[in-house]
Amino acid sequence: EKTIVAFICLLAVVPCQGRVISVDDDGPADFHNIQGAISDSNHGDTIIVNEGIYVESINFMGKNIVVASTDLADWGVVSRTVIGADSLAGEVVVRFRGTEDVNCVLAGFEINGAVVGFDTVYGLEHTLATIDRCILRGNRSGCVIRGCDGLISNCLVAGNTDYTVTTDLKAAIDECCGVLKNCTIADNN
Repeated sequence: EKTIVAFICLLAVVPCQGRVISVDDDGPADFHNIQGAISDSNHGDTIIVNEGIYVESINFMGKNIVVASTDLADWGVVSRTVIGADSLAGEVVVRFRGTEDVNCVLAGFEINGAVVGFDTVYGLEHTLATIDRCILRGNRSGCVIRGCDGLISNCLVAGNTDYTVTTDLKAAIDECCGVLKNCTIADNN
């Protein structure tokens, strides 16, 4: 009886670690698409995405999770781990619900589409999620990051255009009140 009580007390003070969930579009993994992994995840989980082209839009659903490529230090891996596709370059492909905090991280992807930190459908506010080591180039949505008040670091935001508004181009990063750190933002017109 004392052993059971001691074990229960130990559980109360030792934090549970989240799961590590794997995603691979063409190989063995827990999931073959990123959204399936996000839907199955819980706060504190980490989703590791193998190189590939994931032609999908993802929604973090308010979860404080980490979604990352397999090697954040290798820009070759980052550029070969793609969310979206040329056909989605004018669409929102990464959506945060707006309730995420600094423990929510998106890292190590080339993103063909916009990243939006709030959801007007639900009327929620900006996200505090971190966006790190992402490449956002060749998008046709004008503004490619909007409503993200968390840290945006080590990102390349370049060569994006707005094909719908020719006289009033929005900023490539708009309505973001967080910190921009070590990012290259260039040649967006």
